[in-house]
Amino acid sequence: MTVNSGIDDIQISGRWIQISFLIAAVLFNLCLIIQIFSVGLAYFYNSDWWNLHIWLVRGYGGLSLILLVWVF
Repeated sequence: MTVNSGIDDIQISGRWIQISFLIAAVLFNLCLIIQIFSVGLAYFYNSDWWNLHIWLVRGYGGLSLILLVWVF
């Protein structure tokens, strides 16, 4: 006899939502670190690194809004 089988499904799907949010947050932080590193290289070493910096800003800029909405 199974009791509360629906509750287990809700907990499993909620866990996947938490894991995917964690992955998205880690990806956002990695992009932020690479962006800061590239602007430092562009300023102190070679200005060609500025193109990578701009590409990163345009590429993952919307991810912060997605994470903000996802929190609520």
